[in-house]
Amino acid sequence: MREPHVAIIVCTFQRRHGLLRLLSSLERQRETTYPFRCIVVDNNPPGRDTSLEQETFPYPLTVIRAPEPGVGRARNAGLECALGDSNCRFVAFIDDDEVAAEDWLQKLLAAQQQTGAPVVTGPVLPVFEGCAPDWIESSGAFDRTRHPHLSRREVAYTGNVLLCASLLREPPRRFDETLARGEDSYFFRQVSRDRQAIVWADDAVVHEYYEPERLTVRWLLRREFSQGYGRTRQDLYFSPGLVTWVKSLVRALRRLVEGFIRLIVSPLSGSGRAIDALCLFTAGLGRMWGTLGLPYEIEY
Repeated sequence: MREPHVAIIVCTFQRRHGLLRLLSSLERQRETTYPFRCIVVDNNPPGRDTSLEQETFPYPLTVIRAPEPGVGRARNAGLECALGDSNCRFVAFIDDDEVAAEDWLQKLLAAQQQTGAPVVTGPVLPVFEGCAPDWIESSGAFDRTRHPHLSRREVAYTGNVLLCASLLREPPRRFDETLARGEDSYFFRQVSRDRQAIVWADDAVVHEYYEPERLTVRWLLRREFSQGYGRTRQDLYFSPGLVTWVKSLVRALRRLVEGFIRLIVSPLSGSGRAIDALCLFTAGLGRMWGTLGLPYEIEY
C-alpha cells in the first residue's frame, strides 16, 4: 500500500472454514484511523493450502506460504512481509478461529493513540459451536479474565494485539522459532522487560470459536497442564534463581492443595465445581512439573 496502514497478520493451519469466517468479519470493520491490509500466512503442508484464489474481499489481501512447521516461523514470515512495506505503521495479529467485532481495529488504534503504548491488547471471548455441555457454563472453565480499560499488562497474546511497527523494526524483534508453543507470551514478556508498555483495551473485542471436539474435559485438562507448565518455565527463564524457584514451588503446591480440597467437596456443589477443581489441580500439576524441570512438550 502507498499510504500509512495497518497490516493484519493471520496465521492459518488446517482451518479454512474458520479463516473465511474471520476474513469475512474484517469486511465489516468500521472506518479506522488507518486503512488496513491483511496478510494470511499459510502454514499448511504442501498440497493442503488455504485455496483463497477464488475468494474476493474489499481490502488488500496477500497470501504467503510458510510450509515449514512452527507457528513462530509463520508469524515471523508474516512480519517480514508486513514490515517490508515502509508505509506499514502498525501490525495486528488475530487467530484463524476468531472473528473481530466491527469496531475491533479502531478500538485498538484509539487506545494506542490515547496512551502512546507500543503494544495494545484486548479480550478474547468464547463462542461455542454446536451444543455445549452444561458444565461449561457452570464451571466457567472457558471464561477469560478482563482488566480495567487502558491498564498496564505484563504480557499479551497474538489472538488480539496491535503493535507499533517501529517496535518491531529497531531493534529487530521476532518470535523465537525454537519454541513449539508459547512463543507469543515469551515475546511479549520480553517486550515488557524492555520497558515497553503493554496496554489493555477492554473494548477491542474478538470472539474465539470452540469446535465440539475441544469441548471435552480431557482437552480442557491438557490445556490447563500445558499452560501451568509453560507459565512456570517462563517465570524461571526471565527470573532465574532460587527465589523464583521457591515461589514457583509454592504456587504449584497452593493450587494442588486447593484443587484437591475443592474436588473433595465438589459432589455437594455440582459438576461445574468439580470441573473447576480439576482444572485448578491440573494447573498445579503443570506448574509442579515445570518447577522441577521435567520434560514436557507443550500443547494446547
